[in-house]
Amino acid sequence: FSALSFMSCCYCFINIYARRIGSSVASNQKRDRKLQIKISIIIATDFLCWIPFTVVCLLHFLEAMDAAPWYPVFSMVILPINSVINPLLYCDIFVRAGNKVYLMSQKYASSIRKVFRHTAH
Repeated sequence: FSALSFMSCCYCFINIYARRIGSSVASNQKRDRKLQIKISIIIATDFLCWIPFTVVCLLHFLEAMDAAPWYPVFSMVILPINSVINPLLYCDIFVRAGNKVYLMSQKYASSIRKVFRHTAH
């Protein structure tokens, strides 16, 4: 069921993306691009957290392995990671933090260039 849900979400997202590319609307392209990236990251993190659980459940169902020892690992470690990551992605905390790191690195690089220019003369 989770694999089907994931594939449905991916299909819808790809369909929306394809329609967006096909349209000639130029307004708000930067904002739309940011939103597409954000949705892609959310889908990717959901996939990375849920696909191992889905595979283990499938292998258990097919009697290829005993998944009982893995259920606590998934329920207490992997799936809560997804629950923690999603709100952070929805509120743009990573984007804001990345922008701050970028600005700090630019400031630091500028300072270093000034020091090297000053010492070279």
